Amino acid sequence: MVEQAGSHLAETDWASIRVLWAPARAAADHRSEMVTQWLCGERVRILERQGAWIHAAGEDGYAAWIPGSAAIKADAADSWLADAWSLGVSILGPDGARRYLPWGARVQREEGTLLVLPSGTIVQPEDPAAIVPVEELADRFPPDPASIIESARGWKGVPYLWGGRTNTGCDCSGFVQAILAVHAVALPRDSDQQAKAESPVSGFSASSLELAPADLIFFAPEGKGITHVAMSTGGTGIIHCSAGRAMVMEDDLSAEGELERTLRESIVTATRSEPALSA
Repeated sequence: MVEQAGSHLAETDWASIRVLWAPARAAADHRSEMVTQWLCGERVRILERQGAWIHAAGEDGYAAWIPGSAAIKADAADSWLADAWSLGVSILGPDGARRYLPWGARVQREEGTLLVLPSGTIVQPEDPAAIVPVEELADRFPPDPASIIESARGWKGVPYLWGGRTNTGCDCSGFVQAILAVHAVALPRDSDQQAKAESPVSGFSASSLELAPADLIFFAPEGKGITHVAMSTGGTGIIHCSAGRAMVMEDDLSAEGELERTLRESIVTATRSEPALSA
């Protein structure tokens, strides 16, 4: 059984998330807002400790606080190597309880269809097809626009959740980050960071709005900085997770609804993932 995190975390810079998902908070307090989520099997770099909490940076560099019990120390994590990704699946543990392994969680395959979690727990996925071996990711999720949009549409109806980045709840940038990650396109966590991470679309203007599928569009509704991101489905169509819509859904920026008008008036820039669109 893998050891649980404790005071020994001060001895190392790295740990791995051992729970199915950990709410990562702005401060070392369970009442503090959740600013992101770190998922089973993801690696985090330990920055400091405060009592039972650790301040860490995720694989995308985003820093937040989680309980130390949510992670395992680096040497234990190094002996547990993830070789598959979850697309979101119910799992049955040895106690017979059903739990949910979210999209993006990393697991280790065991004999047959069994999986080993970083905690050492062996579980059975109810749908083994929702567990993708790492070596098959590139074939099942190629970095091309049509495939990316297909994955994004598979999240339609996922509820809005501030700080969320899974298919049980996400915010706008968490949605975009999670979809592109499975297609081998790495993005920072927040929309303002994402806007700086990729190449601006040449010749784009807020008056034309014509974009290619999988382009990202960034908005500053309050006029004080980018706070929203959407993914183009081609032309003026977008798919996004908006607090105003309360879920992931498709919209058309040329429509005359209040939300669409607000978005049109607050467009800042659009970017393109060159590796994705040149594939």
